[in-house]
Amino acid sequence: MRIVVEDLPNRPVHFSGAGVLALPRGQDPDRLVVQEPVIYRIEVLRQDSSVRVEGCVEAVVDAVCSRCAQQFPMPLDRQFSVVFIAANEYEGVLETELDENDLDLDYYDGVSIDGLQLFGEQVMLELPMRTLCADECKGLCVTCGADLNHGECDCESDVSLVWAPLRTLRAQH
Repeated sequence: MRIVVEDLPNRPVHFSGAGVLALPRGQDPDRLVVQEPVIYRIEVLRQDSSVRVEGCVEAVVDAVCSRCAQQFPMPLDRQFSVVFIAANEYEGVLETELDENDLDLDYYDGVSIDGLQLFGEQVMLELPMRTLCADECKGLCVTCGADLNHGECDCESDVSLVWAPLRTLRAQH
């Protein structure tokens, strides 16, 4: 979806729909796959050379749990507001220090805004630092690798995992 700035009237315009979204390689440390379709509802308002885009994006990603390594569907729903400024209007912006008000600014080429890129960025911003299949996920056994969500493993631990590093210190002395 491309938003051609020149075609926008000086009043809010509403867009909604669904689109296929692929997360760029290298920006996806958890091997996330976006299920189709991504649903968006936005309001676009041109203000001189800037454009305000407000709305929401809904997506479901196939995530991998950080504790047990199981793949699971993770629904995401993000509200956002971004002001786009024509890049040629903001010469020298790289030499200025950003403040809190600049966090919702983005730049466009002076002609159009790539809506799918915007939606992809919003999906990435909505992701948690660590993806968990459930808050109560027990993870994997550090000894045998068994999924502790399916039951206890048969490993015998004579020392609590919290104190295990101290045993190595005692053995060194």
